[in-house]
Amino acid sequence: MGPDGVLAATVVPGKPFLRGWSHALAAVAALVCSAALLLAAIPAGAQTERTPVTVIGVTDGDTITVRFEDGRTERTRLIGIDTPETVHPSRPVECYGREASAKTTALALGRGAEVELDVQPHDRYLRLLAYVWIDGTMLNLRLAEEGYAAPLTIPPNVRYAETFRLAAATARHEGRGLWSACAAPTAEAAAEIEPTVDDLPAQPVLVGGNCDPSYPDVCLPSLPPDLDCRDVPQRRFRVLPPDPHRFDGDRDGVGCEQ
Repeated sequence: MGPDGVLAATVVPGKPFLRGWSHALAAVAALVCSAALLLAAIPAGAQTERTPVTVIGVTDGDTITVRFEDGRTERTRLIGIDTPETVHPSRPVECYGREASAKTTALALGRGAEVELDVQPHDRYLRLLAYVWIDGTMLNLRLAEEGYAAPLTIPPNVRYAETFRLAAATARHEGRGLWSACAAPTAEAAAEIEPTVDDLPAQPVLVGGNCDPSYPDVCLPSLPPDLDCRDVPQRRFRVLPPDPHRFDGDRDGVGCEQ
């Protein structure tokens, strides 16, 4: 104990001096510095109007469904990031896609949240484009920080673009999530926000009044005849029970996936 009641370190000749404490303090300093850089990247006065919602569904890592207080619902695409695909209408499940979907589900599903819009409110698939805040933390940013998403900048919605870029760069440098588990994505994940199978407009296969309700997004007849996937051109369309043609062999809600 020092003269002022403060713990004092004792130097023992020939032995390392507080080596463990030095390493610990260096690690804490690095974490504080990283957090400060990310906070500094958020533009001053950037907080705009946020609207309360409840997250009632998760499609994949970067697409959710929210319900507003007036009862309306909106499929919502997280701005500024891109997680690996799991439900793309023409692509297989990508590396770390299931993990990203599971993370978004764990963080958001059933939770109260707030949505913050940017310049363009909807994309061409009529999805709401938003920054989603849960308990004061932005979901978009957390997915980038923890290595579940790559940055995806699409003007004019660029309010936090630099913040996402810095967060993803740090995650990549430290090998978090997809950056060590998968072949490295490009710095900007894609040229545009990709659709999921639920975002595509209905594409009727057959025209007529005999459309089976098990296939709400394509017009396929009820039995007979019994159809196989090779009999229809559509792939990865939504399937509801009872699925009389057995298009959804693995019962995951998506028909003719191959």
